[in-house]
Amino acid sequence: GVKEGTGAKIEVLLLKQLENDEWETLVKPAKRVKTGTVIQFGDGKLSAVCISEADHGGRMLKMSYDGIFHEVLDELGEMPL
Repeated sequence: GVKEGTGAKIEVLLLKQLENDEWETLVKPAKRVKTGTVIQFGDGKLSAVCISEADHGGRMLKMSYDGIFHEVLDELGEMPL
Protein backbone atom coordinates (compact mmCIF):
# COMPACT_ATOMS: atom_id res chain seq x y z
CA GLY A 1 0.00 0.00 0.00
CA VAL A 2 0.86 3.68 -0.07
CA LYS A 3 0.74 6.03 2.91
CA GLU A 4 -1.68 8.85 2.23
CA GLY A 5 0.02 12.24 2.11
CA THR A 6 3.62 11.07 1.74
CA GLY A 7 3.38 8.25 -0.79
CA ALA A 8 5.64 6.02 1.34
CA LYS A 9 5.29 2.31 0.53
CA ILE A 10 3.78 0.26 3.37
CA GLU A 11 3.54 -3.53 3.49
CA VAL A 12 0.66 -5.02 5.51
CA LEU A 13 0.23 -8.61 6.68
CA LEU A 14 -3.25 -9.48 7.97
CA LEU A 15 -3.02 -11.66 11.08
CA LYS A 16 -6.47 -11.88 12.65
CA GLN A 17 -9.89 -10.37 12.05
CA LEU A 18 -11.07 -8.75 15.29
CA GLU A 19 -14.60 -7.54 14.54
CA ASN A 20 -16.36 -6.28 11.43
CA ASP A 21 -13.62 -4.71 9.29
CA GLU A 22 -10.99 -4.34 12.02
CA TRP A 23 -7.83 -6.45 11.72
CA GLU A 24 -4.74 -7.16 13.78
CA THR A 25 -1.81 -6.72 11.39
CA LEU A 26 1.92 -6.42 11.05
CA VAL A 27 3.12 -3.48 8.99
CA LYS A 28 6.51 -2.73 7.52
CA PRO A 29 8.00 -0.28 8.28
CA ALA A 30 5.97 -0.06 11.49
CA LYS A 31 7.56 3.22 12.61
CA ARG A 32 5.86 5.03 9.71
CA VAL A 33 2.36 3.91 10.72
CA LYS A 34 0.99 5.76 13.75
CA THR A 35 -2.59 5.98 14.99
CA GLY A 36 -4.63 7.88 12.39
CA THR A 37 -2.38 6.97 9.44
CA VAL A 38 -4.30 6.11 6.25
CA ILE A 39 -2.92 3.53 3.80
CA GLN A 40 -4.37 3.24 0.27
CA PHE A 41 -4.27 0.06 -1.83
CA GLY A 42 -5.10 -0.34 -5.53
CA ASP A 43 -5.74 3.33 -6.30
CA GLY A 44 -8.26 3.61 -3.46
CA LYS A 45 -10.12 0.30 -3.94
CA LEU A 46 -9.12 -0.51 -0.36
CA SER A 47 -8.03 1.82 2.39
CA ALA A 48 -6.95 1.15 5.96
CA VAL A 49 -6.82 3.49 8.95
CA CYS A 50 -4.58 2.69 11.89
CA ILE A 51 -6.82 2.72 14.96
CA SER A 52 -4.24 1.58 17.52
CA GLU A 53 -0.68 0.39 18.03
CA ALA A 54 0.24 -2.81 19.88
CA ASP A 55 3.25 -3.29 22.14
CA HIS A 56 4.78 -5.97 19.90
CA GLY A 57 4.89 -3.66 16.88
CA GLY A 58 1.56 -4.73 15.42
CA ARG A 59 -1.13 -2.34 14.30
CA MET A 60 -4.92 -2.54 14.42
CA LEU A 61 -6.36 -1.39 11.10
CA LYS A 62 -9.94 -0.57 10.10
CA MET A 63 -10.55 -1.43 6.45
CA SER A 64 -12.79 0.51 4.04
CA TYR A 65 -13.75 -0.87 0.63
CA ASP A 66 -16.56 -1.34 -1.88
CA GLY A 67 -17.81 -4.87 -2.50
CA ILE A 68 -16.79 -8.11 -0.82
CA PHE A 69 -13.60 -7.91 1.28
CA HIS A 70 -12.12 -11.27 0.24
CA GLU A 71 -12.68 -10.50 -3.46
CA VAL A 72 -10.89 -7.16 -3.04
CA LEU A 73 -8.02 -8.96 -1.26
CA ASP A 74 -7.76 -11.55 -4.06
CA GLU A 75 -7.52 -8.74 -6.60
CA LEU A 76 -5.00 -6.56 -4.74
CA GLY A 77 -3.03 -8.79 -2.38
CA GLU A 78 -0.59 -11.64 -2.50
CA MET A 79 0.34 -14.31 0.03
CA PRO A 80 3.82 -14.08 1.54
CA LEU A 81 6.17 -17.01 0.92
